[in-house]
Amino acid sequence: MAGSRTVEREKIGALFLAPPAEKVMIGKLNHVAVAVPDLASAARIYRETLGARVSAPQPQADHGVTVVFVELPNTKIEFDAGPDAQAAAALAKRSDLAIVFAYQWQSEGMDLPSLSLPDNQDALIEQVAAANLHTIVVLETGTAVTMPWLDKVAGVVEAWYAGSSGHRALANVLVGDVNPTGKLAITFPKSEQDLPRPVIPALTARDQASNYSVHYDEGPQVGYKWYEARHKEPLFAFGFGLSYTSYAYSDLSVDSNAKTVRFTVKNTGTKAGAEIAQVYARLPKGADETFKRLVGWKRVTLAPGESQTVTIPIDTRTLRTFDEANDRWNFAPGDYAIFVGASSDNAPLAGSFLAR
Repeated sequence: MAGSRTVEREKIGALFLAPPAEKVMIGKLNHVAVAVPDLASAARIYRETLGARVSAPQPQADHGVTVVFVELPNTKIEFDAGPDAQAAAALAKRSDLAIVFAYQWQSEGMDLPSLSLPDNQDALIEQVAAANLHTIVVLETGTAVTMPWLDKVAGVVEAWYAGSSGHRALANVLVGDVNPTGKLAITFPKSEQDLPRPVIPALTARDQASNYSVHYDEGPQVGYKWYEARHKEPLFAFGFGLSYTSYAYSDLSVDSNAKTVRFTVKNTGTKAGAEIAQVYARLPKGADETFKRLVGWKRVTLAPGESQTVTIPIDTRTLRTFDEANDRWNFAPGDYAIFVGASSDNAPLAGSFLAR
């Protein structure tokens, strides 16, 4: 079965937050170290992540495992459970590439104590990255996390909670068989202090036993709009996501009568990929809003060097504001600023349309 390929590759909603360079892809290396915090209790999750491509792991005296990729028989994979960060760093140092699987468990009915990775995982990543410049971090989290080690690693892959076939899909991404096209549906802050509510008060015993009220006073400044309105630069913005290729935007035109936006997207890299082109709008002056709103988007699949002209209609419902006094939605006339690009903080094309 070595070297076999299936027609349909399993895919995942993974995205690159920082891109692994081509030279550090698993398929081009001889020796890879994988640090998996608490391997014993998370064996199913993490061993299955590479299980689609490995033979049965053989336990070693140091609690690591040695495996061989079925499709990459010349690549040696060594696991470390991560309880001793120095031991994990030593393994990383003698490897061509290090991968750290980091997790943050959560579920309904609970609040996270913080956005930091639990169980001292930040320190583990710091030490592994210090030992091997080619360190990739795979995040299996349900929301944003802080990354004090970000500028010290070669790449970050956000895999979320990938599901029953996530291990195969993630393996396809890591070896470059699948070019991820995911974009963030949330904002990753640089610090918890940048959140609208940095501290979530604990419920009293009385609150837990009865109904209680939660007051939201952000108004329309929710999510990415909060960061822009408050001039807070995020770690990774809403709509952000990298891949094994790159894209360029050009030739914007806006039709005020048809309320459509037209532009060109070009794949400027060497791999085929799909870009999620995004259109944002800002309300006319006097609307008392300084932030952009997402008003449209489209997935564009492009071969290397290929360009495509994209037309996206503007859904005017996304531009309305709610009048509480009169219990109705209003659409204000005036000049609406239009921005087009790859994310909420990277929209290089600018134009406008007039609404009467």
